[in-house]
Amino acid sequence: MTIVSASSVFKNFRPIFNEAISKGFLESNPFKAVKLKHRSPKKERLTIFQVRQLLELNLDQFPNQKIYRDIFLFSVFTGLANKVAMSLKSSNLEIRGR
Repeated sequence: MTIVSASSVFKNFRPIFNEAISKGFLESNPFKAVKLKHRSPKKERLTIFQVRQLLELNLDQFPNQKIYRDIFLFSVFTGLANKVAMSLKSSNLEIRGR
């Protein structure tokens, strides 16, 4: 688990321990001095050159990989999370004028 992931879990425990102290179940919060970063590190973004390379990538030797590349590029162009893009059905899509 990364520090950022641990921090998000840890922040949920702080109020539980504070409540336990206020009800007399604990004398002190054992995590009171623990400080963790809450920000995720900045993620690098694809450049337009890298996106173009993916678009033009010849996957003839790996035909099963084409669908995954296309779903990934769909996510890149629409901004949808990969999980959301994977859950779309044809009934969710609408064709509009070209």
